[in-house]
Amino acid sequence: MKIPALGVRQWKMVLCAALLLLGSICVLAIANWQQLLSPGIAAEVRFSTGNLVGARAKLKTIEPGSQMAMLGAKTGDMITYDNIGDGWRMPFATGDRVGLTIGEDSARRHVFIEARPKAHLDPGTSVFYVLVLINSIVALTLAALIGWRRAASPSARLLALIVMIEASFANQFLPGGALTAFAYVVLAPCVGLVAFCGFFLFTCLFPNDDVSHVPRWVRWTSVPVILCYCVYNLIGLAVRAGWMAVPKGMPDASLPVMLSLIFLFSGVNLWHAYRRSSGMARQRIQWVGVATAVRFASYVAVTLPGMPYSDSVAFAEGQIVLTILANIALAYAILRHRVFDVGFAVNRALVYTIVSVVLLVTFGLMEWLAHHFVSPEEAEKNAFLDAGIALGLYLVFHRLRHFVDHFVDRMFFHKWHANEERLRRFVKHAAHITSPQVLIGAYLSALQHFTGAAGCAVYRREGGDYALTASAGLAAPQLAGIDDPLAVALRAEQAPAAPAECASSLPGALALPMRFRGELQGFVLLGQKPSGDAYRPDEIAVLEHAAHQVGLDLQALRTEQLQLEVAGLRQELAAYGKGVEGMTGASAVRM
Repeated sequence: MKIPALGVRQWKMVLCAALLLLGSICVLAIANWQQLLSPGIAAEVRFSTGNLVGARAKLKTIEPGSQMAMLGAKTGDMITYDNIGDGWRMPFATGDRVGLTIGEDSARRHVFIEARPKAHLDPGTSVFYVLVLINSIVALTLAALIGWRRAASPSARLLALIVMIEASFANQFLPGGALTAFAYVVLAPCVGLVAFCGFFLFTCLFPNDDVSHVPRWVRWTSVPVILCYCVYNLIGLAVRAGWMAVPKGMPDASLPVMLSLIFLFSGVNLWHAYRRSSGMARQRIQWVGVATAVRFASYVAVTLPGMPYSDSVAFAEGQIVLTILANIALAYAILRHRVFDVGFAVNRALVYTIVSVVLLVTFGLMEWLAHHFVSPEEAEKNAFLDAGIALGLYLVFHRLRHFVDHFVDRMFFHKWHANEERLRRFVKHAAHITSPQVLIGAYLSALQHFTGAAGCAVYRREGGDYALTASAGLAAPQLAGIDDPLAVALRAEQAPAAPAECASSLPGALALPMRFRGELQGFVLLGQKPSGDAYRPDEIAVLEHAAHQVGLDLQALRTEQLQLEVAGLRQELAAYGKGVEGMTGASAVRM
């Protein structure tokens, strides 16, 4: 069932409007940098409040000696801001005045609190500010790319909105006023709806823009949960606008329970889509699943009541970093035509993380030892010593990376390593097989073991076309034309190719060229893995190497066979020549 949606032009207009709104918030937050990072300008009002209900809140803390304390205000007093945006405002500039009313009924009094310079700037707040802005810029960029390049796809549109809404987090750094009030009263409740309900709808549509993979029980049970979450956000909107107070019967655990259920439904949708897919689509779903787990697990953790870490700046910074990485992973899964296997990405990340840590620790240790034992008077020599240490580490980098690569493969990806070593060992032994038929049979057996019985077929050049030499578990035709799109692609690119991507009618998920002196003498077709997974880059590399070497071995055996045939013909020709000479001599004697 296809989901109707806006036309491409209408969608692009909506996308541009949303990008313009959120981009304006980011620009204003960037322009407001001095109120957070500049000494003497960054200021504070030196009191804090509880949750706002409209423009009203209770004083939570009051610093001794502050203007609020000198006015006689006490914790627990009700205050009402003149501008609702000032209640949500985080940065202040020195001299900013905040109008508010302290107390209620007859005890009400209107005052102005002047922001005073901060005694010291908090490095954690500065880092958090920078990370939020980076996250906002990355989110807007990725949303624009996804929404514009995949404008016809409903699932891509939803993902663009989900990623884009991250830019609204910059609203906490706005300078106050009507835009700040709008951002917190109207925009903030929409963040949850788009982020969670939108993502659930995305998993219902991804990857084929239909809902056929969504289980029936998820369709029915998700409706009340989604409705409850929508009502929760509408109540939040009403509370922020001051239309109502927080309902007394609303439990604190209701939000994390609803988010956990939405997360569960989304995961089930992705799991069923994963089971129905294969190849590159399955890898895309893996990337989306990993990004989802990273992105939303921290959000759910923040909403758990009583968690001491949820209000810490360090936790917020970590959450922002994870969000940036998750958004990049989501965009990668949607925009890239071919995506890496998630396990392969983890493998490479482990390798380069370990190498980087070893290099940094080694450099720091060697530099410390050098400066510890070398006198300060020899500063110029110390500079040359640092350069020598850096040069030495640079020279050993490739050896270190090779060592760590093998270490990681053996420790964490032993099955991959053993599978690759088995195929490489066969390639080494294949050079000593003297029969072409035996070599091809052994090669097919090695491929079946390496791919988990995916099926394979070997084609060799015969005349003007490529003829099927042997196959195992793959229904391959007897002949492939010289100008078949796959053969043309293999000749032009001289690299592995996918038959489906070349618009070829040949079966299989991957084709490996057999080259000899730049000419395509044959190729190998590999079927889809029984697991449905696509071939990883490291697998393609070792398979390409094996196909090339076996192709050279077959070419060498063909050359030997031709040499033997030529030698036999020469012997026959020599014997024929001797016979002719004998007949000629006998005729001469008679005469």
